[in-house]
Amino acid sequence: MTVKIKHVQALLGGMGGEQLEFQGRYIRPQGMAELAFCAEQYGYTLLGVETRGFRFPVNVLTFHRDPSPAAQARAAATMQQYPGAGQPGQPVPGLEPAGGAKLRGPAAAARELAVLKDRINYDLTGKQATQRVLRVGAWLAVLLVLRFFAYGAGTSALVMVLVVAALYAVALGVALVVNKARNTGCGERLQAAGYQKVEGAQGHKWLPPHAVAAPQQAYPPAQQGYPQQQAAPAPAPVYPQQQAAPAPVYPQQQAAPGQPQPQQPADPRAGWGNPYQQ
Repeated sequence: MTVKIKHVQALLGGMGGEQLEFQGRYIRPQGMAELAFCAEQYGYTLLGVETRGFRFPVNVLTFHRDPSPAAQARAAATMQQYPGAGQPGQPVPGLEPAGGAKLRGPAAAARELAVLKDRINYDLTGKQATQRVLRVGAWLAVLLVLRFFAYGAGTSALVMVLVVAALYAVALGVALVVNKARNTGCGERLQAAGYQKVEGAQGHKWLPPHAVAAPQQAYPPAQQGYPQQQAAPAPAPVYPQQQAAPAPVYPQQQAAPGQPQPQQPADPRAGWGNPYQQ
């Protein structure tokens, strides 16, 4: 999966403040995850994703600057190493060329991109998605009533409306079930990875263990502060941690035998404590 350079340029152009918003239409969750990974190189952390608008919806990614020393050191190193990021022909931190006017996430960051994608999918299939499906159902009900009277409100019109209503009901029910299944699956994987569940105006979200509290206007919490992670019995983690387990859900990049691991001064994952690392 790839992301367009124009979207990367729009993301980089909005940086500089404590908060960052990126609005994009027709961007897949994988592409949004790649944009979020790029933003992390500049010291930002993803707070969540929401969909605005009904007829012409747009996805909005909200970021907040992480004041931790590790994140700010990573941002300083990125600014020094990539002074021309976003300009034609210049490399972009956290992304690599994918041909044409497109970029993609590096294979070495497959696990980080996978968890970002899970967080984005969780937001997109949560409370807002359910409300949108119900809103579509309400509009369809009104349309069917109008059709019923338009066809004379007779027996044949009633039968036709009932058949169409049944088909719509089945389709909306399937959409709700699929959304719920995807939402639950993403939440279980994130919980197993050690992410913290918080609640805001747009529903539940998952934040990394070291995420900082965002300003109330950017992400209004339901209670003061973020809940502390508690040690509680849980099912076997989907993302194995420090144990030998069969093929994890997100494949881990391994170095070739006998080959030393290169050290990068601006390691994009430095200081975050990768919860997916085995």
